[in-house]
Amino acid sequence: MPRAGHLVVARAPTWSRPSTALVLSSMVFAVGHLHYGVGAVIIFLYGLVLGWARLRMGNLRASIALHMLLNTTVCAASLLRS
Repeated sequence: MPRAGHLVVARAPTWSRPSTALVLSSMVFAVGHLHYGVGAVIIFLYGLVLGWARLRMGNLRASIALHMLLNTTVCAASLLRS
């Protein structure tokens, strides 16, 4: 499956509105996480934030850092609950 961030990078400059690429890439990101069920809606919102960070910063560092922070937070919360 192609990375959602690639869609933002490849299409944002050619479309009149980068927000179109951002929304579509967030949808791809959410589809890649459909195994979470209804949680994919939240994943879509995370995709918007991660995509925005990619567009804003011009590289993937911020998006990767945010994704790592999110995964760490969810993992810690899950471990604390059990």
